[in-house]
Amino acid sequence: MAKARKTNRSNFGSVRRLRSKRWQARYPDEHGAPMNAPTTFETSDDAWAHIATVRADRARGLYHDPRKGERLLADYASEWLANGGSRGKLAIRTRELYADLIDRHIAPTIGSLPLGSITSATVRSWYTALGKELAERAARPRKDSRNTAPRVATGETRQGQAYRLLKGILSTATADGLIGRNPCQIRGAGQIAASNRPLMSLSEFARIVDAHPADLRPVIHAAFGAHLRLGEAVALTRGDYDSKAGTLTVREQIIFSREQGEVRTKPKTPRKRPIDLPPATIAALDAYLATVPKALPGAPLFVRADGRPLTRAQLQHAWDRAREATGLQQYHFHDLRGAGLTVSGQGGATLEELKERAGHSTYSMVMRYQHAADERGKIIADRMSAAMESASEQA
Repeated sequence: MAKARKTNRSNFGSVRRLRSKRWQARYPDEHGAPMNAPTTFETSDDAWAHIATVRADRARGLYHDPRKGERLLADYASEWLANGGSRGKLAIRTRELYADLIDRHIAPTIGSLPLGSITSATVRSWYTALGKELAERAARPRKDSRNTAPRVATGETRQGQAYRLLKGILSTATADGLIGRNPCQIRGAGQIAASNRPLMSLSEFARIVDAHPADLRPVIHAAFGAHLRLGEAVALTRGDYDSKAGTLTVREQIIFSREQGEVRTKPKTPRKRPIDLPPATIAALDAYLATVPKALPGAPLFVRADGRPLTRAQLQHAWDRAREATGLQQYHFHDLRGAGLTVSGQGGATLEELKERAGHSTYSMVMRYQHAADERGKIIADRMSAAMESASEQA
């Protein structure tokens, strides 16, 4: 093997010709220890050009040591998850979702690749293959079901979740100095448009309420009037309801964890959220509390007929039966929240007021309720115009 050749044109590195007749570039790493270039070169000029680029990038603070990207993606992703993601803390359900996405869609496919070898082309190929796999899976008939029609979902939501997770992991790897640039560069990937849920009318709301057992109807009233998520409704305590002030205060939620079962935790918006209730909701809650024994402020607000606390599963089961009985299968429990906020918007609530009632941190989510209210206002205005024209014609 030829000896290393040095030259005065660079005191920074050297090149040598290998037995393969290709050229190798050598230069000191950031700590002064000798290192080889990550690849060999066809000519000596190419090797020297690489050394010049490395030296220039070092001087400009743009250099990235390719050896740092030798860690496997699957190993780094597991460590990233264990350390609480990019922010150092993950909610229980979020952590479980990320673990499932890594186990199913990242580790078995590109998880065995070193971080430094993952390119934009690698990510595009993975993303395209994942989309096809999920679409095919969504089109398969459901097992153990009377309905053998193909699923309507295409797997786009799952694909977007996996891409956003991979991008977040590699963004942290970039910040850690393990890779020089995040290879997740697919424009528009991971951006999932919010589906337009059907708007529940007040008459449909009344039908669903009546289809519930008597002891659960107050829960449906509270979910509508206070814009509650299912987990927030079952987490309410006696102390959260102030009959004199006519308010419900959302402090906690109960979520379902595959590992721990039902867990009481902070809601999506961590700060407590006092909500002024409509008189009809107050009347429903007061009538309900008159039928159950008095309890301490920390006791569950909603209990079943046998006195046991209401669970997520019980409320969801009752909801499913009620919508089936009424023929309103298109509605989810969460649609109670949207319907109540839309009515609030139709009643004149501002964006700031809707944001506070919903417990959102930004205005983007509450805009849909304001838009629904605006559309309703146009309908009312059109009806007024029609009535005025009719009166004019009769005059």
